[in-house]
Amino acid sequence: MTVAELEELIRQYTAYLFSMVQDHCWNKLSGNCVYFLSEISEADSLRPVKMQKQTKDGRPLRPIRQIAEDMLAIYDKLYDINLCVHRAEDHRTIIDIRYYPKSSLAKDYCELVRDNPPMWHAKVPLPPGLGQSQQKFDINWDWA
Repeated sequence: MTVAELEELIRQYTAYLFSMVQDHCWNKLSGNCVYFLSEISEADSLRPVKMQKQTKDGRPLRPIRQIAEDMLAIYDKLYDINLCVHRAEDHRTIIDIRYYPKSSLAKDYCELVRDNPPMWHAKVPLPPGLGQSQQKFDINWDWA
């Protein structure tokens, strides 16, 4: 994997994420994207989404090239990569690239997937109570 290849993957999944947001949210996203990395931990599942986002606020934001360089250093150690909109602003879109390291997996399973490339996903978290509704919502719902 090269920085250019990783940058292209990030671009592809950013485009996919934008498409998902367009389908489910009323916000218009800025094409001026900045990124930050965050590790997915088991503790995240126990904290409300709003609290998770506030914890991540203030992390250094990087352009796509720099985030690809940062990711390349750990890429082979990653099991799962998720792109999510952290915040949509008028002049920029902040994207959280969440990763789950292989070292967090059970030892037996980690050995099984040791040589596999990471899985990639784009995710749009749904507000509580929305359920199966087709109603569009604010992508920044968890900042309100």
